[in-house]
Amino acid sequence: MPTARLSLVLPLPPSVNHSHGVREIAGKSKLTIRQAKAIGLVSEGEATFALFRQPHYRAWIKEAGLCILARRPAMPVRALGPGFYGLRVRWPQDMRGDNSNRIKALEDFLAYMRITPDDRFERKLDAGFSRHVEPGTCAVTVWTLRP
Repeated sequence: MPTARLSLVLPLPPSVNHSHGVREIAGKSKLTIRQAKAIGLVSEGEATFALFRQPHYRAWIKEAGLCILARRPAMPVRALGPGFYGLRVRWPQDMRGDNSNRIKALEDFLAYMRITPDDRFERKLDAGFSRHVEPGTCAVTVWTLRP
């Protein structure tokens, strides 16, 4: 049974397929993650390369963040508090691409904005399409779950 619930309308998150890239720290080389993985440069403990957010992903974080900040005075500091939570997302029917590759960006953003705890505490996920969601946006509902 839910104990706290928050509903938001946010800009449509970008696909995670192209949200990050890889940059050589000491040089000028810029690669996509897929390119870096293909040649074995991205691995745990790799010291010479770093991940970076692509410009369109940074722009989405800023735009979605402004939506949250506009509502922040009416919200508690951490909307759900610690513990397990559920996430429901509705995408516009005309959205291109699959819905699963946008969920991770949304989960990370909600944690970054302190709406939810880390996404490892997410225990319910319901994602789908709706004709009631405006193009270019997504309807998000998060709620706490009792242990």
